[in-house]
Amino acid sequence: MRIEPCTGRACELDEGPLDCAGAGQICDMFRNRCVPPCEGPQCCAGVRCPAGSACAPAVGRCGVPAGQGCFDMGTTWWTGRDIPTDPRQEAARPSPVAIEVQNGSSAPIYFDSTWQQPLRFDLYQAACGRERRLELAENHFCPCPCPNEGPPRCRDCGRPPPSVQRLRPGEKLRIQWSGSEEVWSRRICDKPQGEMCLAPRRTLPGVYTLEVCAYTDVAGGRPDKQDADRLALATPAGARQCRRVEFRYPATTAVIIRFGG
Repeated sequence: MRIEPCTGRACELDEGPLDCAGAGQICDMFRNRCVPPCEGPQCCAGVRCPAGSACAPAVGRCGVPAGQGCFDMGTTWWTGRDIPTDPRQEAARPSPVAIEVQNGSSAPIYFDSTWQQPLRFDLYQAACGRERRLELAENHFCPCPCPNEGPPRCRDCGRPPPSVQRLRPGEKLRIQWSGSEEVWSRRICDKPQGEMCLAPRRTLPGVYTLEVCAYTDVAGGRPDKQDADRLALATPAGARQCRRVEFRYPATTAVIIRFGG
Protein backbone atom coordinates (compact mmCIF):
# COMPACT_ATOMS: atom_id res chain seq x y z
CA MET A 1 0.00 0.00 0.00
CA ARG A 2 1.41 3.38 -1.03
CA ILE A 3 0.47 6.06 1.51
CA GLU A 4 0.57 9.70 0.49
CA PRO A 5 2.34 11.73 3.20
CA CYS A 6 -0.45 14.22 3.92
CA THR A 7 -3.66 12.59 2.75
CA GLY A 8 -3.33 8.84 3.11
CA ARG A 9 -2.38 8.20 6.75
CA ALA A 10 -5.52 7.20 8.66
CA CYS A 11 -3.97 6.26 12.02
CA GLU A 12 -0.62 6.03 13.77
CA LEU A 13 1.06 4.90 16.98
CA ASP A 14 1.73 8.45 18.21
CA GLU A 15 -0.69 10.25 20.46
CA GLY A 16 -2.34 13.01 18.48
CA PRO A 17 -4.97 13.75 15.87
CA LEU A 18 -4.64 10.29 14.27
CA ASP A 19 -5.32 8.32 17.44
CA CYS A 20 -7.89 5.56 16.96
CA ALA A 21 -11.20 7.05 18.11
CA GLY A 22 -13.07 3.79 18.67
CA ALA A 23 -13.10 2.39 22.20
CA GLY A 24 -10.15 0.04 22.59
CA GLN A 25 -9.22 0.15 18.90
CA ILE A 26 -5.58 -0.16 17.83
CA CYS A 27 -3.81 1.11 14.72
CA ASP A 28 -2.72 -1.49 12.20
CA MET A 29 0.04 0.63 10.69
CA PHE A 30 0.56 -1.52 7.59
CA ARG A 31 -3.10 -1.85 6.62
CA ASN A 32 -3.54 1.79 7.70
CA ARG A 33 -6.75 1.26 9.65
CA CYS A 34 -8.02 1.09 13.21
CA VAL A 35 -8.98 -2.43 14.25
CA PRO A 36 -10.43 -3.97 17.42
CA PRO A 37 -7.96 -5.77 19.69
CA CYS A 38 -7.73 -9.52 19.18
CA GLU A 39 -6.10 -12.37 21.06
CA GLY A 40 -6.31 -16.02 20.16
CA PRO A 41 -5.46 -18.55 17.44
CA GLN A 42 -8.02 -17.24 14.93
CA CYS A 43 -6.88 -13.61 14.89
CA CYS A 44 -5.19 -13.83 11.49
CA ALA A 45 -8.18 -15.42 9.75
CA GLY A 46 -9.05 -13.30 6.73
CA VAL A 47 -6.26 -10.75 7.37
CA ARG A 48 -4.41 -9.78 4.20
CA CYS A 49 -1.18 -7.90 4.78
CA PRO A 50 0.64 -5.64 2.29
CA ALA A 51 3.86 -6.85 0.68
CA GLY A 52 6.76 -6.96 3.11
CA SER A 53 4.58 -7.57 6.15
CA ALA A 54 2.81 -10.58 7.64
CA CYS A 55 0.03 -11.15 10.15
CA ALA A 56 1.24 -11.46 13.74
CA PRO A 57 -0.75 -14.44 15.10
CA ALA A 58 -0.89 -13.13 18.66
CA VAL A 59 -2.78 -9.96 17.70
CA GLY A 60 -4.15 -10.31 14.16
CA ARG A 61 -2.39 -7.18 12.88
CA CYS A 62 0.26 -6.79 10.21
CA GLY A 63 3.93 -6.35 11.06
CA VAL A 64 7.41 -6.94 9.69
CA PRO A 65 8.86 -10.29 10.81
CA ALA A 66 11.74 -9.79 13.25
CA GLY A 67 12.88 -13.26 14.24
CA GLN A 68 11.00 -16.31 15.49
CA GLY A 69 7.53 -15.22 16.60
CA CYS A 70 8.44 -11.51 16.65
CA PHE A 71 7.04 -8.65 14.56
CA ASP A 72 7.69 -4.92 14.26
CA MET A 73 4.26 -3.31 14.27
CA GLY A 74 5.30 0.12 12.98
CA THR A 75 7.03 3.23 14.26
CA THR A 76 6.12 6.61 15.59
CA TRP A 77 6.49 9.47 13.11
CA TRP A 78 9.80 10.17 11.43
CA THR A 79 10.63 12.20 8.35
CA GLY A 80 10.45 9.29 5.90
CA ARG A 81 7.79 7.12 7.46
CA ASP A 82 4.95 7.80 5.04
CA ILE A 83 7.04 8.50 1.95
CA PRO A 84 7.58 5.64 -0.54
CA THR A 85 11.09 4.24 -0.19
CA ASP A 86 13.66 5.22 -2.80
CA PRO A 87 16.30 2.44 -2.88
CA ARG A 88 18.98 4.96 -3.85
CA GLN A 89 18.27 7.04 -0.74
CA GLU A 90 18.10 3.97 1.48
CA ALA A 91 21.67 3.04 0.53
CA ALA A 92 23.05 6.49 1.34
CA ARG A 93 24.62 7.10 4.74
CA PRO A 94 23.51 9.85 7.12
CA SER A 95 25.35 13.12 6.56
CA PRO A 96 26.46 14.70 9.89
CA VAL A 97 25.71 18.39 10.42
CA ALA A 98 27.96 20.76 12.36
CA ILE A 99 26.13 23.17 14.69
CA GLU A 100 27.82 26.31 16.03
CA VAL A 101 26.34 28.24 18.96
CA GLN A 102 27.66 31.79 19.47
CA ASN A 103 27.31 34.11 22.46
CA GLY A 104 27.37 37.69 21.20
CA SER A 105 26.09 39.16 24.47
CA SER A 106 28.08 40.77 27.29
CA ALA A 107 27.17 38.10 29.87
CA PRO A 108 27.55 34.32 30.08
CA ILE A 109 24.64 32.12 29.06
CA TYR A 110 23.84 28.61 30.26
CA PHE A 111 22.52 25.48 28.57
CA ASP A 112 20.93 22.26 29.75
CA SER A 113 23.44 19.50 29.01
CA THR A 114 22.53 16.06 27.77
CA TRP A 115 24.47 12.93 28.61
CA GLN A 116 25.99 12.97 25.11
CA GLN A 117 26.29 16.66 24.26
CA PRO A 118 27.31 19.85 26.12
CA LEU A 119 23.92 21.33 25.23
CA ARG A 120 20.53 20.09 24.10
CA PHE A 121 19.21 20.97 20.67
CA ASP A 122 15.97 20.08 18.88
CA LEU A 123 15.04 19.72 15.24
CA TYR A 124 11.62 20.28 13.71
CA GLN A 125 9.97 19.74 10.34
CA ALA A 126 6.75 21.26 9.05
CA ALA A 127 4.78 18.21 7.93
CA CYS A 128 1.17 18.03 6.77
CA GLY A 129 0.06 21.29 8.34
CA ARG A 130 1.75 20.86 11.71
CA GLU A 131 5.21 21.01 13.17
CA ARG A 132 6.84 17.72 14.15
CA ARG A 133 9.82 17.30 16.47
CA LEU A 134 12.39 14.75 15.34
CA GLU A 135 13.42 12.02 17.76
CA LEU A 136 17.19 12.31 18.06
CA ALA A 137 19.68 9.88 19.53
CA GLU A 138 21.55 12.90 20.87
CA ASN A 139 18.64 13.59 23.25
CA HIS A 140 18.00 10.01 24.37
CA PHE A 141 19.38 8.71 27.65
CA CYS A 142 20.03 4.98 28.04
CA PRO A 143 18.19 3.98 24.83
CA CYS A 144 16.52 0.60 24.40
CA PRO A 145 17.59 -0.45 20.87
CA CYS A 146 15.54 -2.78 18.69
CA PRO A 147 17.69 -5.86 17.93
CA ASN A 148 17.67 -7.31 14.43
CA GLU A 149 15.68 -10.25 15.77
CA GLY A 150 13.91 -11.17 18.97
CA PRO A 151 12.55 -9.14 21.89
CA PRO A 152 14.22 -5.93 23.07
CA ARG A 153 16.56 -6.19 26.02
CA CYS A 154 16.26 -2.86 27.79
CA ARG A 155 18.70 -1.79 30.48
CA ASP A 156 17.66 -0.15 33.73
CA CYS A 157 20.00 2.85 33.94
CA GLY A 158 20.37 5.38 36.71
CA ARG A 159 20.08 8.87 35.30
CA PRO A 160 23.31 10.87 35.67
CA PRO A 161 23.30 14.00 37.86
CA PRO A 162 22.19 17.21 36.14
CA SER A 163 24.79 19.46 34.55
CA VAL A 164 24.88 22.83 32.81
CA GLN A 165 27.19 24.17 30.10
CA ARG A 166 28.35 27.78 30.37
CA LEU A 167 29.17 29.81 27.26
CA ARG A 168 31.15 32.93 28.04
CA PRO A 169 30.67 36.27 26.22
CA GLY A 170 32.21 36.32 22.75
CA GLU A 171 32.81 32.57 22.70
CA LYS A 172 31.30 29.81 20.55
CA LEU A 173 30.62 26.12 20.97
CA ARG A 174 30.50 23.44 18.27
CA ILE A 175 28.40 20.30 18.45
CA GLN A 176 27.17 17.83 15.84
CA TRP A 177 23.96 16.18 14.72
CA SER A 178 24.39 12.71 13.22
CA GLY A 179 21.95 13.29 10.35
CA SER A 180 19.68 10.49 11.55
CA GLU A 181 16.71 9.86 13.80
CA GLU A 182 16.07 7.29 16.53
CA VAL A 183 12.36 6.50 16.52
CA TRP A 184 10.09 4.37 18.67
CA SER A 185 8.98 1.05 17.25
CA ARG A 186 6.58 -1.47 18.82
CA ARG A 187 7.87 -5.03 18.74
CA ILE A 188 5.52 -7.87 19.59
CA CYS A 189 6.90 -11.28 20.53
CA ASP A 190 5.33 -13.35 23.29
CA LYS A 191 3.37 -10.44 24.79
CA PRO A 192 0.40 -9.11 22.80
CA GLN A 193 1.02 -5.56 23.97
CA GLY A 194 4.67 -5.79 22.91
CA GLU A 195 7.48 -3.46 23.92
CA MET A 196 8.68 -0.13 22.60
CA CYS A 197 12.27 0.05 21.41
CA LEU A 198 14.31 2.54 19.40
CA ALA A 199 15.21 2.03 15.74
CA PRO A 200 17.67 4.17 13.75
CA ARG A 201 16.41 5.88 10.61
CA ARG A 202 18.25 8.09 8.12
CA THR A 203 16.68 11.54 7.98
CA LEU A 204 15.35 12.48 4.56
CA PRO A 205 16.75 15.52 2.72
CA GLY A 206 14.63 18.61 3.27
CA VAL A 207 14.18 21.86 5.16
CA TYR A 208 14.44 21.68 8.96
CA THR A 209 14.41 24.09 11.88
CA LEU A 210 17.10 23.95 14.56
CA GLU A 211 16.18 25.21 18.03
CA VAL A 212 18.57 25.87 20.93
CA CYS A 213 17.46 27.32 24.28
CA ALA A 214 19.70 29.17 26.74
CA TYR A 215 19.23 30.59 30.25
CA THR A 216 20.57 33.74 31.84
CA ASP A 217 21.63 32.12 35.13
CA VAL A 218 22.50 28.86 36.84
CA ALA A 219 21.61 27.34 40.21
CA GLY A 220 24.22 25.36 42.14
CA GLY A 221 26.96 23.40 40.49
CA ARG A 222 30.73 23.07 40.52
CA PRO A 223 33.21 23.12 37.60
CA ASP A 224 34.08 19.80 36.02
CA LYS A 225 37.75 18.81 36.29
CA GLN A 226 38.03 18.40 32.52
CA ASP A 227 36.03 21.49 31.52
CA ALA A 228 35.66 24.55 33.78
CA ASP A 229 32.53 25.60 31.85
CA ARG A 230 30.79 22.29 32.49
CA LEU A 231 28.98 22.72 35.81
CA ALA A 232 28.12 19.46 37.53
CA LEU A 233 25.13 19.17 39.88
CA ALA A 234 23.72 22.37 38.39
CA THR A 235 20.39 23.37 36.89
CA PRO A 236 19.64 26.29 34.54
CA ALA A 237 17.91 29.31 36.07
CA GLY A 238 16.80 32.80 35.14
CA ALA A 239 15.12 33.81 31.89
CA ARG A 240 14.84 31.21 29.12
CA GLN A 241 15.56 32.41 25.61
CA CYS A 242 15.28 30.21 22.53
CA ARG A 243 16.70 30.81 19.08
CA ARG A 244 15.67 29.12 15.85
CA VAL A 245 17.24 28.91 12.42
CA GLU A 246 16.04 27.15 9.27
CA PHE A 247 18.47 25.12 7.17
CA ARG A 248 18.48 22.62 4.34
CA TYR A 249 19.69 19.08 5.00
CA PRO A 250 22.20 17.79 3.96
CA ALA A 251 24.15 20.90 4.99
CA THR A 252 27.51 21.79 3.46
CA THR A 253 28.37 24.39 6.13
CA ALA A 254 27.80 24.70 9.86
CA VAL A 255 24.35 25.76 11.03
CA ILE A 256 24.86 28.83 13.24
CA ILE A 257 22.71 29.90 16.18
CA ARG A 258 23.46 33.34 17.66
CA PHE A 259 22.51 34.66 21.10
CA GLY A 260 22.82 38.38 21.79
CA GLY A 261 24.72 40.79 19.56
